[in-house]
Formats: sequence, C-alpha cells, structure tokens
Amino acid sequence: MNTTSPEQSRHAELARLAAKLKDLFEREKFTDVVFEARDGTKIAAHCNIIALWSPVLESMLEDWTDEEDENPVFKLADVDGHTLRLLLAFMYGFDVTPNADALKQHGLALLEAAHKFDVADLADKLDRQLCAVDVEERSLLRVLKAVDRVGATRTKHALINHITHFMGSIKGQILIKEMTESSDTHDRQLASEIAGRPSPIPMSVPSLCSGRALRNGPTGQLSGRYGNTFAAESPRLAELARLAAKLKDLLEGEKFTDVIFEAGDGTKIAAHRNIVTLWSPVVESTLDNLSVEHDDTPVFKLGDVDAHTMRLLLTFMYGADVTLGAKALKQHGLALFEAAQKYDIADLAENVDRQLSAMNVEERSLLRVLKAVDRAGARRTKQALFYRITHYMDNFKGKRLVKEMIESSDPHDRQLANELVAIVWPSSY
Repeated sequence: MNTTSPEQSRHAELARLAAKLKDLFEREKFTDVVFEARDGTKIAAHCNIIALWSPVLESMLEDWTDEEDENPVFKLADVDGHTLRLLLAFMYGFDVTPNADALKQHGLALLEAAHKFDVADLADKLDRQLCAVDVEERSLLRVLKAVDRVGATRTKHALINHITHFMGSIKGQILIKEMTESSDTHDRQLASEIAGRPSPIPMSVPSLCSGRALRNGPTGQLSGRYGNTFAAESPRLAELARLAAKLKDLLEGEKFTDVIFEAGDGTKIAAHRNIVTLWSPVVESTLDNLSVEHDDTPVFKLGDVDAHTMRLLLTFMYGADVTLGAKALKQHGLALFEAAQKYDIADLAENVDRQLSAMNVEERSLLRVLKAVDRAGARRTKQALFYRITHYMDNFKGKRLVKEMIESSDPHDRQLANELVAIVWPSSY
C-alpha cells in the first residue's frame, strides 16, 4: 500500500523540478544568451530563466535588438567567474548554501552581485547566512560598509552589535575613533549609528540571526559538476516553492516563448522549448524534427487532447501542483493520465495514477472505469479497482459483475475477468 502523503509527493515533485532545471543548466540545450565574467569565464544560459529572477538582467535582455547574433554575449565586468556561476546556478534551482569558509571567501561578492542585478531571493538568503559568519576584527569596518551599501540589514545589525559588544575595549575605542574622524562620509555615518545604540549587546555574531546558527555544509560549491550542497529542509522547500511559482508566472506571462501548443478544439497556448522538453522526450523529439520557416514559431498539435487537459499538462511542466478535487478528477483525471502516458510525461502519469487510485468509483461504473484505466496503463488505479471488486465478490452484485465479464463477447472483459479469478480473494477489506 502506498503511504506517501500529498505533502511528501509535492515535495518530491518540487525536488524533481529543481533537478530537471539543473540538468538544463548543465546540458546547455536551447541556450540563447551568454554571460561573460571579468576573468573571461563564459556561461550559456536561457533568457526566460534569467528573467524570472532578475528584473535588471531581464531589462538588458529585452533591450537587446541585434538579431544577427543568435546568442548575445553580456559582459559583467565587475563579477568574477566563480560568483557568476553561483549567481546563475541559483536561478536554475541549485542549493547555493556555502559553508562558513566559502561564505568568507565568496559570500560578500555574491551578495553584491545579487544586489546589483536585483536577485532579491538570493540577496535575502545570503543576508541570513552572512549575519552568522564570524568576521575578523581587522575586516569589520570593510565588511560593515559593504553590507550597508547593498542593504543587507540582518548582517549590518549583527556586525554593529558585534562592535558594540567590545566598544569598551581598546580595540573597540580605536575602531570607533577612526570611523568618527574619517574623511569618508560613510564611515562617519556608521559611527553615528553605532554611537546611537542605547547600550552594548553582549552577544556573539552567530547568536544574532534570529537563533539561526549556520549549518556547516561540506562545501561552497554546487551539485553535479559543481560539487554538492546541503541546506535545512524547510528553507530549501520554500526556495523550491518560489521557483515553481516563478515558472508558473513565466507560462502565464508568455515572455520569451518559442513554441505553441494547440489542442483538438483549436485552443493555443504559447510555451518554452527548454521547459517542456525537460519533461517529455516525445515532445523533445517532435520539436527537434519539426520543420518550420525561419521566422515562424513552431506549432505542436495535440489533436486528441482537449483544451483543459492541455492546460493541466503544461502547468505541471511549469511546476504547478495538479492535485485535482474529487469532481475534477472524475471529469478530467483519466484524460490527463492518457495524455501524460502518450507524451511520456512519467512524473505526471504517476501523480495522476496515484490520485485516481483513491477515487471513489460508483458500482455501476466499475467495469467501464476498470477497462479505461487498464487500457491507459494506470496500474495503481487498476489494482485499487481489482481490490474493490474482490472485496464484495461474495455478495450478489460482485458475483453478477464477474459473471458478466466472463460471459462477455468483449475480449478485454474476459481478460480482466481471468485476472480477477486468478487472485486469492481477501476475507476482509
């Protein structure tokens, strides 16, 4: 019996979504933009993914009009190669959770890049992490000024509290004196803020971040060819949920679309090759072989799929939760499962099969539904219906149903009846 809860299933779906986006980043298929760091490092990416996270980069991409160059190169002169890789990887669902050493090395540069390109989710995450890093006394002022410039309020307050903690010491007095007498306006402004504190707060820096102590992950790198990272479960799930929400907005906003799906009734939905091909090898193969004019957007016709099913199919590929209510499951569940099977969207087929297996089917519809799910290959649902039939085979309705199936002229009925009679009936439900 399957004991996976809907929440666990959803978490697993979000994890698979991130894994597929990571694969997209590493395979570099359908890339349409290249970013170049100051050290010459070049990384190919996808306009639609980048635009989800950074309104600054989105504006740059939208302003690009040189149609002769299919993959424009954007030079980010003040970003090093390692920081660029981390910045882009975050946008593709990598868990960018550096350990303490990596944070000291790359955290501030990554925070500054996240701030410059307005990648708000990454900037907020790094601010939470950096406020727990023990900064050397000789670097306090430099780091304080840097985090103040980029608006990392948590880290700024943690550092100010750290300074006020040892203000009574010689080192503390020297630091404040230097800041107060500095010709740098920023130094003097920060000195005023520190002096305005009502009293020193005797806490160490790691204890100032809302009780968060940094988990020392094994590395500051990334998964796949970029290494491995680990994060606390809840923050990571929240990140994945935001990723799914952004992808849903991408589908609805129809920016950077490059393929159109058309249902049997003529309904059309614009989509993105790099997203839909992550889930369906059938769609990927068809699009690879689809012949279109240079300036035309290819149209993928789903002739035997209705508009509602097509929309559910696509929203799943963009990270939406397609858990259907009881009524919607009866109306659209089987059609959605059949479409998922036809286009080899294995994750969706498994999801819908799991939902259908829990559906309450009326007795008069049992055989019709059983035949339909058997044809579609919904194994879980078929077994659930078998179990229900065997549960009441000792009563009159059960015996009559099996007798009808055995004597039927339909080979499918007889085949299912043979499967049923081969089962050892349970004595109780």
